[in-house]
Amino acid sequence: KPELLKEGIPVLTDGSSSSSGKKISRRPEGTTHQQRHITARPEGCNVIFVSGVSKHIEDKHMEDLFKDCGEISEIRWIFDRNTGNFKQCGCVEFINEDSVDLAMAKAGEYVLGNPIRINYAKPKGRR
Repeated sequence: KPELLKEGIPVLTDGSSSSSGKKISRRPEGTTHQQRHITARPEGCNVIFVSGVSKHIEDKHMEDLFKDCGEISEIRWIFDRNTGNFKQCGCVEFINEDSVDLAMAKAGEYVLGNPIRINYAKPKGRR
């Protein structure tokens, strides 16, 4: 897992806080973040690929961000196979396919100060 937060809770511009006490922020007022090209949802897709996350991210941050999208079955973080370094991306798997469409709307949201990018994950074997 990525290293845990060691010093306090990140401060959000809107002053809100999540149930975990760790901050998930919305776009700071007056700023925007462009989402890269989004692929069409593959048939049967219930997994999203999330990138651009902070090196301090924890499962709870993703659970808080996607809590209104549907039930998450698994969160997998991606590490470099040679160095073991966290690649600041991962996959979030939902129980239902409809949840990924709701989760896609969260693209560009700021989590721990980073605007996250979201795309539908490609099915295994088609990468």
